[in-house]
Amino acid sequence: MPNPTAIGPTGTPLTTHLAQPSTLAAAGSMNVPRNEAAEMAVLGACVYQSEAIDRLRQILEPGDFYHPAHTTIWRALVELRQQQAPTDPIALGHQLQRTGDLNRIGGATYLHTLASAAAVGSGAEYYADIVRQQADLRAMQAMAVRVLQGATSEGADPEEVRTLLNASLQEVTDRSRRSSGGRLQRYALDGWAFVTDTATDTEPIWGTPGKAAWAAGESLMLVGPPGVGKSTIAQQVVLARIGLIAQVLDMPVQEGKKVLYIAADRPSQLARAFSRIIRPVDEKILRQRLVFWSGPLPASLIAEPHLLAELAAEHGADTVVIDSLKDVVGKLTDDEAGLAYNNARQQLLRDGVQLLELHHQRKQGQDASRNQRPILDQVYGSAWFTAGAGSVLFLAGAAGDPIIQLHHLKTVNDEIGPLPITPMQTIPAYAESGPVGGTVRAFTGPVMAAVLWHLAMGIELRQRTPDASSRGLAAVLTRQARERLLARLGIVEQDQGAAQIIRDRAMQRADTLAAHLAEMPPEQRTKRAGQRTVHRLSKALARSGIDADPGRNEQLLRQLATRRQAAALATIDLPGRWTTPAGQPVSPPAAPPDHSRAGADGRAEGDGRAGDRPRPHPSDRGDEEPHPGARQQSARPNPTARSDPEPTTRPQETAEPPTGSGSGTPAGKRATSGPKRPSRKPRASNDVLRDYAHRLHDEQGRLSRDFLEQVVRGDGYTVASDDAGAIVRAVKAELKASRPS
Repeated sequence: MPNPTAIGPTGTPLTTHLAQPSTLAAAGSMNVPRNEAAEMAVLGACVYQSEAIDRLRQILEPGDFYHPAHTTIWRALVELRQQQAPTDPIALGHQLQRTGDLNRIGGATYLHTLASAAAVGSGAEYYADIVRQQADLRAMQAMAVRVLQGATSEGADPEEVRTLLNASLQEVTDRSRRSSGGRLQRYALDGWAFVTDTATDTEPIWGTPGKAAWAAGESLMLVGPPGVGKSTIAQQVVLARIGLIAQVLDMPVQEGKKVLYIAADRPSQLARAFSRIIRPVDEKILRQRLVFWSGPLPASLIAEPHLLAELAAEHGADTVVIDSLKDVVGKLTDDEAGLAYNNARQQLLRDGVQLLELHHQRKQGQDASRNQRPILDQVYGSAWFTAGAGSVLFLAGAAGDPIIQLHHLKTVNDEIGPLPITPMQTIPAYAESGPVGGTVRAFTGPVMAAVLWHLAMGIELRQRTPDASSRGLAAVLTRQARERLLARLGIVEQDQGAAQIIRDRAMQRADTLAAHLAEMPPEQRTKRAGQRTVHRLSKALARSGIDADPGRNEQLLRQLATRRQAAALATIDLPGRWTTPAGQPVSPPAAPPDHSRAGADGRAEGDGRAGDRPRPHPSDRGDEEPHPGARQQSARPNPTARSDPEPTTRPQETAEPPTGSGSGTPAGKRATSGPKRPSRKPRASNDVLRDYAHRLHDEQGRLSRDFLEQVVRGDGYTVASDDAGAIVRAVKAELKASRPS
């Protein structure tokens, strides 16, 4: 141990030459903390072994030495080390001689005295800690003296004294941070450790690994105008972080340890909002894992950038929520304030604490469109707020809007949304129905309700080119699901109006009632049940509009005959209704397969003009896959097999539909509905279309709506695209059902 009463450069004890700070001198007889022997041991170790300077620089600063001469010697040693020069007494004396400080520190003799007091090995760090501790005590004494002088001076202002105390405490805190663990090495990593030890995969706090709304080690900023639900979403995330719920907006949230919620903006309103969603059974968790700071922060982040980190450490929180930035930062448009906040934010994140920030947007001009996608420039304040944030979520809308759009302006990896959310229903939905039911009520339910209302009102976004429909898997599945839903609801045709749908349903009901009435015994028809059935039948016939449309009259009779003669399909001899009317071309293949005709719907036919033809079904285009066992031919199916090859004598559909008697009407006695028009082409019935469809599939190995229309029209018929599409789908379904599994 070095001698504490070592002789100084003038031959007197060294302690008589130690200068004291003015603030400590003003304290009179106050004992100033110091250890001259430890200072000499540290400097001697640096003179004896220059490599010790690198280690001691992580502990000591020039101002930590009490003796001014020791401060000068320390600076000279550091400068020599930076020059890679030796630090022995000769080199050190030369350096001090060059700067003019050799005589002031006691000459070359004193340098040899320091070398003899060297602490060898690990003792240098031990004595350096002693020097640092004594310097910390002197700094605290100086702070206490300054505050005492300010408080006892005449006309002292308590606010000024309080400000002086806060500044002094911050100075002491900064000094403590610099000394703990070595301020120059505390956060330094070598290149390999930085690259390999730092997580390469983003760990999501909120979201999934490929689509994260909030990532670990990065702050999340939630931006939007007042009243759109920022605090509501923040509450849900907080509850998820403390383990009360698992998901927010259908995205998982990683559970944390403890949350510090800085309620700087309207804490009483926030308390009321939380009271609506918490339950008595949550008391223990809320007391242990959630802390609220009510009102503004105790100091400005500009003056104390470590304040956020200190608050989190004080309360043991691993998550901090700031509600909101305007109440914490102050002047949001000032870049200095934005930079100071970003420094405070990064220090908090560096300590492993996650940060969620609530912020506001800029005021929109009168010409701003609400449907326009927001951008980062709409976030209010300095660019440092968004530049230092890891993720920015923007709630687009206004207070009172039933649906708010969530946009992901600054992403972690893949973009989220835009997502429609309903902020007004979120809190009561989760409070009453729990996590699953609350999610359905607050988000899924309103969205599906809007979609159903959209469909019910007939609002539809139509494409400019109907044939330009997507053939992707998702698009095809969506169209098929839509068609099945419409079929289940009884709305089969896309382009039918409400009147047409009512007439079709009335005709179907009339068909059912007529068949039911035919099954009644004659004596029951005169009773009350029979009379009621007759009354309903007459009303259905009036609604069906068969009197105004002969085609509908024919369709009703055909449907009724089909229903009443359904049992005849079980026999080989098909009477009446199922025979091909005279005058229609029949060219069946040599060995026709047994195809079922039970699904024929006998829809009413129009005149087949192109302007009146409905729009083609979007799922029929391009569906021309060849059958695996079909024969490939280049010509269309048997175009010359028609019964009448002359183009001037095309067949006409003049056959009257059969009645329920089960017998066919002779061809020579078939009545016609009126004078024929020689110039109009005959319209292909559903039976004709079925025969063509089966023949095309058997002979060509493929079947599509366009192919069927081309062949049928080439043979002199008119055909509606919807009819051809319906037949193609029905035939394909029959063929698929008949294939062996």
